[in-house]
Amino acid sequence: MKCCVCGSEYDEHAVGACPRCGFPPILLTDDSPETREALQRTVEEYRKQLLGEFKVYITAYAYEKTLSELTEKGEQRILLAESGQLAPGTEIWSELAFEISEELLLQGEIEQNGEDRPFSLRMDPPAQSGRWRLGARMDDRLRIVMLVGGPEAVSVSEPVALTLRALS
Repeated sequence: MKCCVCGSEYDEHAVGACPRCGFPPILLTDDSPETREALQRTVEEYRKQLLGEFKVYITAYAYEKTLSELTEKGEQRILLAESGQLAPGTEIWSELAFEISEELLLQGEIEQNGEDRPFSLRMDPPAQSGRWRLGARMDDRLRIVMLVGGPEAVSVSEPVALTLRALS
C-alpha cells in the first residue's frame, strides 16, 4: 500500500499504520466525490500537523564583474516558500531572476518547528543559458526539491528531507 500522506510503500497487513508517518490505512467503501473530498481534507490536515510550520530560504549572492575579475558584493537571504504554499506536486517560484551559466551551488536552509537546517545542493542549470528563476516543489515523499529555470527548461535538485513530527 502507498501511504496517501507521505508516499511510503508498506504492507498494511504486516504493520498496520504507515511506519514512516503513522497514518492509518484507509479503505474506501465508495468512490463518490464526497468521500474522496473528505479523505483529501483528512490527509491534508494530518500532513499539516505532521510537518508543522516550515520555511525554505535560499542565499543569493551579488557579484560585480570587471574586465579582470568577478567580486562578491554581498548576500541576501530570500524566503522562497512557506508551509502553507507547498503540498505534494505544487511548485512555487521566486520573482527574482538570476544569471546562471555554469554549475550552481545552492545554499539555503529550512526553518522547521524551531530548528534551522542548512543545506547545499549542486545543480546544473537548464541547457539554455540566460536569466533563470529559483523555485521549490514538494514531492510525494514530503521532501523539498529546488528548481532552477523557467517555462522552457527546468533543472531539479536532489531532494531535501523535511522533519516529520511524531503524532500521538
